[in-house]
Amino acid sequence: MGSRGPIPRADSHDSRRGRNTRYRKDAGDKRKTDSGKVQPPGYLRGNKAALDFWKRHAPDLIEAKRLQPVHADLFGTICEMAADVRRLTDAVSQEGDLIEGTRGLMANPKVRLLRDARRDLLAAARGFGQDAASDARLPVEERELTHKEKYGPLAQYIDPD
Repeated sequence: MGSRGPIPRADSHDSRRGRNTRYRKDAGDKRKTDSGKVQPPGYLRGNKAALDFWKRHAPDLIEAKRLQPVHADLFGTICEMAADVRRLTDAVSQEGDLIEGTRGLMANPKVRLLRDARRDLLAAARGFGQDAASDARLPVEERELTHKEKYGPLAQYIDPD
């Protein structure tokens, strides 16, 4: 993907007024929320496969501070998409790539649906760092090490600060 133009200068008029996102002073303050209380949306309760996807992936995303309460509905949609992909995969496995049509064998239309659903799921999951490239791109916030983690076996000899 090509560049979107020159990088804005820090001393430009727009940068001083906060219009350039690279130099926006308050960009980090808007995202500070309590990420420990993220609950799955209510509509996932009826979809076991989607809820299983949430339970498998949400704790790691919450710990990495990539899943905030404001993003719960979006991640819930991704969970539903993953459940749809699983359902389509099972259907294609059972029916096969070719099915009997009115004029003989024809391509199973669910294969195309599966391909599109996988593509859409991967595109949506990229925003949460669910593929290798976006995981490497998204920063991970450093957590403070405990006294024992910091000093290891010597922790018993060093006074905690």
